[in-house]
Amino acid sequence: MLSDAFGELQEARHGADYDPAFAATRLSTLAHINTARSGIDAIKRMDKANLHQFDMFLLLALGGDRMIKNS
Repeated sequence: MLSDAFGELQEARHGADYDPAFAATRLSTLAHINTARSGIDAIKRMDKANLHQFDMFLLLALGGDRMIKNS
C-alpha cells in the first residue's frame, strides 16, 4: 500500500513538473489527496521494527546513495 501510494504520487508529480500537456483536475487532485492520506495511515500502522527500513527507503527515494552515506 505505502509503496503503491508513493509511486502513484511520484508519477503524478513528475507529470505536473515535466509534462506541458498535464492538466490538473479537481477530481484527480482529490484522488491524490486520498492516496497521500492512505500512505500516511500506512506509515502510522507500520511495525516499529520496520521503521529503519522505511527510513532507508525514504533516504534513497529522496536523495540517493549520497543521503544514505550521510545518515
